[in-house]
Amino acid sequence: MPVTRKRLYRIRRKPLQRGLPSPWLAAVAVVLFCLPGQYSAAQSVGLVTLDVNEVANGYPAETLKLKTIVNDKNERIGKINDFIFSKDGRIFAVLSVGDFIGAGPRLVAVPFNSLKLEDSGGFIVLPGASRAALDKLPVYLYNAQTQTSTR
Repeated sequence: MPVTRKRLYRIRRKPLQRGLPSPWLAAVAVVLFCLPGQYSAAQSVGLVTLDVNEVANGYPAETLKLKTIVNDKNERIGKINDFIFSKDGRIFAVLSVGDFIGAGPRLVAVPFNSLKLEDSGGFIVLPGASRAALDKLPVYLYNAQTQTSTR
């Protein structure tokens, strides 16, 4: 049936049909109703008040990467290659060690809290570390979860 001006006028003047909303509209309403509760609960758990001066005196991760690591005898051991953050909040430093005569560098992971950040000299100290001790550490290999497009 062709649409004439008279018919178009009648279609436009037709009152809104009352009835049940479409299933899609109902589904969207349920999803939107449920989301705010999830987000507000998740945000309120992890918020902690920090002293911004304490944070400002810290070290950005990029400034620590490739910093030289020495032991307490001031012998060069290697450099920080990367940081790994575990799901439970622990931080590990991936060190590039070795590169001694005849051997190429290899990666080992140590807990970040075992490193001492020294302001004087610009080195990072790994107390008690020796070449023999580092040779006994297992080689760290990146897996599919820690690989990124930048590596």
